[in-house]
Amino acid sequence: MNRSGDYALSDDNRWHLTQSRHRKDLSQRRHLADEIPVQLFVSLHVNWSSNGSAHGPLLLHQNEGRSALLAAFIQNSLNREQGLIRSPRLGKPYYLLRRVQTPAVIVETGFLSNPRDRNALIDPREQQRVATAIADAIRYYKLIAE
Repeated sequence: MNRSGDYALSDDNRWHLTQSRHRKDLSQRRHLADEIPVQLFVSLHVNWSSNGSAHGPLLLHQNEGRSALLAAFIQNSLNREQGLIRSPRLGKPYYLLRRVQTPAVIVETGFLSNPRDRNALIDPREQQRVATAIADAIRYYKLIAE
């Protein structure tokens, strides 16, 4: 875990010479993955869409087998938890997925633009259910991958 509060990682990034807060934030995450010995990289996010009916979790993975397997386990766990049928997607253009050297996934936990997802995302009990589903999937992946 690289932070436990609500602040931008870009505030800590003094070495990436760009004015883009978003780019500095992403490069700081990648830099942390390089500095800290990690076996896998799971980046949690909240999605938004101009289509208010877009909902549910979405997993993005690297073009690599272990990353795809990790994404499938997490997506399936979240699908069971939320009663959905969805497949993970290749996250080809995403900076973190191109730069991180270990199996990496991006977990979009839901859509703030969807009223039902938004209510779940701010409910501590629902947050715990999502966190448990993700943790269970990671534990299962570790059993299979080792």
